[in-house]
Order: sequence, then structure tokens, then C-alpha cells
Amino acid sequence: MTMQTLAQKRTPVDDFFAGGGKPIFNVQAEYDVIAPQRYANVLSEYLGEQVTNHTIRNAAHALLPERLDEVAEAMIAYLKLPTIRNGA
Repeated sequence: MTMQTLAQKRTPVDDFFAGGGKPIFNVQAEYDVIAPQRYANVLSEYLGEQVTNHTIRNAAHALLPERLDEVAEAMIAYLKLPTIRNGA
């Protein structure tokens, strides 16, 4: 069994989705049929300000291979936020 599978089986689902209480940057593809846009706010509704949602427009599920530069730019901008840099 892989380490990921073991960790997943040992971690209660609420703890997993809470991200250890750390900030979560949720990058969502606008036209993702696997993870539809209508579910983009589930984490932020559950965890509030702990989650920052970002949508890559005109993108589908193959977000990284198709739009890597935009994802990287969004992540870098997020990581430069003062609250993230200062360990919020």
C-alpha cells in the first residue's frame, strides 16, 4: 500500500479537507467537467477565509498541461500576498 493510501485511510475526512488549518489556494478550471465550477466554493463555504478560490477562465480539466503558465502566475501572485508570506 502506498504512503498516500495509508495516510488517506488514517486521516478523518474532515481533517483532510480542513488542510491542517493552513491557508488553501483552490485553483479551479472554468469548464472542468470532472470538478465542475458549481463545486468551486465548497471548501470556502466550509472553511471560510482559510480558502482563496481562483478560476482559470476558458480552461478544462487538463489544467496543468494546457494552462501551466497561468496556473503558475496565479500561484506566485497568491504566495506573494502579505498574509501568506507572513505565515497567516
